Amino acid sequence: VGHRRILDFASTVSAHEPNINQTLKDQTKLVSEACGFVGVGSFEFLVSSQGVFLIGGKAGLDSAFRLWEGVAQTRAIDWQLAVLGRKRPSNPTRPAQDTEVPRFGLQLTLQAWDPWLGFPKPGMIAEVNQGAAVESSATKGFFHLWVGSGERVSHFDEIPLGNLTVLAPHKNETFALARGMLRESWISGSLATTEGYALEVLEHPYVSEGIFHAGFLDEEFVRSTRDLPQYVGFLEAVCHEVLTQFEPRSGLRSLFRISREGGGVPRRNKLQTPIVLQWKAPFVDFDFENRKGISGQLRCPELGDPKLCLFPVSPDRWHARIDAHFFVIRRSWVPLEPVVEPAVKPATSNTAKIPLSRIRALTGGRVYSILFQAGSLVPAHSVFLLIESMGVLVPHAVAVPIRVTKWLVESENEIASGLELAEFEVVAEP
Repeated sequence: VGHRRILDFASTVSAHEPNINQTLKDQTKLVSEACGFVGVGSFEFLVSSQGVFLIGGKAGLDSAFRLWEGVAQTRAIDWQLAVLGRKRPSNPTRPAQDTEVPRFGLQLTLQAWDPWLGFPKPGMIAEVNQGAAVESSATKGFFHLWVGSGERVSHFDEIPLGNLTVLAPHKNETFALARGMLRESWISGSLATTEGYALEVLEHPYVSEGIFHAGFLDEEFVRSTRDLPQYVGFLEAVCHEVLTQFEPRSGLRSLFRISREGGGVPRRNKLQTPIVLQWKAPFVDFDFENRKGISGQLRCPELGDPKLCLFPVSPDRWHARIDAHFFVIRRSWVPLEPVVEPAVKPATSNTAKIPLSRIRALTGGRVYSILFQAGSLVPAHSVFLLIESMGVLVPHAVAVPIRVTKWLVESENEIASGLELAEFEVVAEP
């Protein structure tokens, strides 16, 4: 995702393939001696039917060292202490082939990233649930999270949120346990995360059968949109049954708009039966900076009783997570009673001002560059501003020609997701 590794796999070399194991040792020794390296390092090999190929290495522990520790039945700390003492650690006792020990493992890295839009989405964390660890003689599954509830993931940080490591005797068991733990995990707030995306990847038949390739996620994997209209239906029901209770205004009613950042979403057919909300347990409302949010779990067996969190990011705006999907909810206000148009419309001046619209930031970060001056005409689909977030430049553009009337931010400003960036007016195409 975004040139960041999210999945690592490791497996033991079978006793029926001793030549592969020896080749790995020989190539590691050859490269280490050729460059005069002494210390603890890690190498990456590609093993295929055509042979064994060294594809990379570094002078330090790989980020997935817990994975290979479990599969290789060794400990990185023993190797580091042995290097300090200039001696080789004793080889661990290798279990017999019929002994039930971890022989296959995977490590999933969690990122503050919106997989749908393809850029970082840091923010405030409201809830964290990593589920229960699983451990037996042959099977292990555990989370290592480096964030907690009430913490803010900064746009300066490029470190992941944490990782999930799963070890089991067989690949199918490893995948099944990982999928189960991902379904139980939950990180919500004003950020987006990748555990739902990773769950869809692990459920893909190509990945389950091990027939994917390095470019699979970019070239062939497509996220499912089948249930999106139903999720939107639930959010609409929550808006009208719950959010309308927050901050009512005399003589006005709430009008809600649900979308993804930077684009729309499939809608429910108006002829379908309206969704009736059922909560698995009473929802909880909470305050953040004197604004109301809600959290709970809906009762819907066909969707697996999805969890829900609506986090307030600004007045009349919420960042919503339902199951593994993220949305933005905006509220506007309209008169409670319909406005009656006069029979004879008064004469209007040709110089009447057109209402201005405002552009909001797609993610939190630093204003890296403003590419057009106020008053400039911006062609359709042209990038007019860049935001740097977690080492990635996020371009901002609109699909129609506009004229920027006023910038509300300056270069180098640090901004939050959803902050208003500029006022603009739509320009008629010639």
